[in-house]
Amino acid sequence: MTPIQVLPRRHPEETNLAPRSGHKIEFLICGSPNDAFFSQIAFFRLCLDHLDAVHRSARVVAVFGAEEKPNLPERWRPHFDRIEFVGADPSEFARVGYFAASDLRFDLIDRDADVSFLCDADTALMRQLPGSFLEDSTRHPAVSGVIAHYPFPLQRQSLPARAGSTIPMDTSPRDVWRILGERFLGYDIPCRHNFTLLDASPENRCAFYINYGFVAGTPVILTSLRDQLLGIQDEVADFLGNDFYGQVAIALAVERGGIPSRALPMRFNYPNDREADRRYPEEILQVILMHYLRHEHFNRHTIFASSASFDQFMNLNLTGSDAAFQSHVRAVCQSRYPF
Repeated sequence: MTPIQVLPRRHPEETNLAPRSGHKIEFLICGSPNDAFFSQIAFFRLCLDHLDAVHRSARVVAVFGAEEKPNLPERWRPHFDRIEFVGADPSEFARVGYFAASDLRFDLIDRDADVSFLCDADTALMRQLPGSFLEDSTRHPAVSGVIAHYPFPLQRQSLPARAGSTIPMDTSPRDVWRILGERFLGYDIPCRHNFTLLDASPENRCAFYINYGFVAGTPVILTSLRDQLLGIQDEVADFLGNDFYGQVAIALAVERGGIPSRALPMRFNYPNDREADRRYPEEILQVILMHYLRHEHFNRHTIFASSASFDQFMNLNLTGSDAAFQSHVRAVCQSRYPF
């Protein structure tokens, strides 16, 4: 396990900050050392530089995990001149896979930042983060994110070596959280939220189960989250046996530590998804962060990795959130391959 350096906690009075004209923000992104992730993170930087001074001056940290210590290829060096490159410990990668890079981000948070963001590589800021959101995040610190689209799968997927209980496949989402609460907290975890792409019903309620693609908070809040995750995440992985244990562990850690939480509107982590477009048509017009994770019309791993794939993407006839994302790419890149 990577040694932990606990960040100093702010005094309570420091949450009552006076209004300010600018904020110090940072984005910590994880991935694998290949052209897909290098290109996505480089584009994330371009998106920030396309916005206002607060976003242009934002810190970006890219953390990569692999079997060997990763290096930044010469091709990508010019595009990472304002991105910090960090490699996770290969021994930790051997133990937990890509979560070695994901978890390391907590240790790299700048204690002097106002708000820190943990992001997936396949995300892009299409609009600047509202000043009111940044101000509220500093005045009333909380772990913030968008509730996940669907319940996590119950079958074991990519962690077959993990031993533990198996939740019956026909268990309702609400009962799954009841089982998890009793197993890890000793009580039934409160379920106050609805999955964002499911119809609301008592059986479809969930805990603060947010998508890991965009997690926000002050350095102190995210460090508190990290401290709670250290005591629970491995056990959750053993119990579930699939890669969704990280998102599940966040919900349990927030409850376990009594950490304030805030569910954000879909616009803060909007997927390029037809069902999302159907349910949230008004949000398409005000997307702040696009999570281009669906592969229905284009491959997220290739569109920025080569000029041929980029041109093919730009020539697609798209609709809904796909079209909104394409339009944003066109504006940022002026229709030319940027790398």
